[in-house]
Amino acid sequence: MNDLKETFVIFIFSLIWGSIFFLNVWQSTEFHKIEREISKNILRKETLIKENEEIKITILTKSSASRIDQLFQNSIENKSPNEQRSIHTLSLPKMKEKY
Repeated sequence: MNDLKETFVIFIFSLIWGSIFFLNVWQSTEFHKIEREISKNILRKETLIKENEEIKITILTKSSASRIDQLFQNSIENKSPNEQRSIHTLSLPKMKEKY
C-alpha cells in the first residue's frame, strides 16, 4: 500500500511538472508568434504611411494652381477653333428655412 502511495505521488508530481513545462513551451511559442505578427503589422503600417504621404504629395502637386492652369491650357489647345465653348450655369433651388 505504501508503494502505491509513493507511485501515485511520483505520478502526480511528474504530471504537474510536465504540464508546467508544456504550458511554458506553448506560452513561449504563442508569444513569439504574436511578436512576429506585431512586427509585420508595424512594417505594414510604416509602408501605408509612406504610401499615404506620397499620395498626399501627388494630390497637392496635381491640384496646385499652376498645374490646374496648365491642364486648362492643354485642354484649350486640344480643342479645334470650330468647337463651341460655352459656360453652363445651374440654378439650385433655394432651401426652405426651418423654424
